[in-house]
Amino acid sequence: MNRLRKYIERMADGRELRVAYAMAVMALPDPRPRAQWREDALFSAADELLTDPGLKAIFKAAIERGFAIVPKSG
Repeated sequence: MNRLRKYIERMADGRELRVAYAMAVMALPDPRPRAQWREDALFSAADELLTDPGLKAIFKAAIERGFAIVPKSG
């Protein structure tokens, strides 16, 4: 199934570094050293857009380029 997915770049200690939206995991850049991309299985693009309409531009970029990365805040 071809759909937008959400991935979280996580360190072994559980720290989250970045969030990426991509059509496929192969489109993502390499993770930072000692980190891994993990898919957010509960991700719903519609639900996230309702919560944060600003994600529309990020989702569009991910669909057009294959992925878009958002730094984690805080």
